[in-house]
Amino acid sequence: MRDRALNHVWESGAPDARLARAVLAPFGWAFGAAVAIRNLAYDRAWLPQHALALPAIAVGNLTVGGTGKTPVSAWLVIGGSTSHSQQKFSMNWEGSSTASHSTPLMPAAPR
Repeated sequence: MRDRALNHVWESGAPDARLARAVLAPFGWAFGAAVAIRNLAYDRAWLPQHALALPAIAVGNLTVGGTGKTPVSAWLVIGGSTSHSQQKFSMNWEGSSTASHSTPLMPAAPR
């Protein structure tokens, strides 16, 4: 039911959906402005940046579920395993009753 309601607000031209989008729009603008200010602060070196000890690739965005982040991450690890012998793949997720977990996975050795 929640998915139907979200789809209705997102896609419908009905008056209630248009009103909901109008009410929510300022929150989207505020979030966009906050992200732009944060990015500017990093670009101008007002906020500190830290170099990582090892190369890293982040795969993901604010979308939760169904966008293919896990298969892409696995493909990146397995596809690059011929050039690096000790790569690790760490998946982080949020549980409902626990904090963040990290599970290292070792890809299969190339044949």
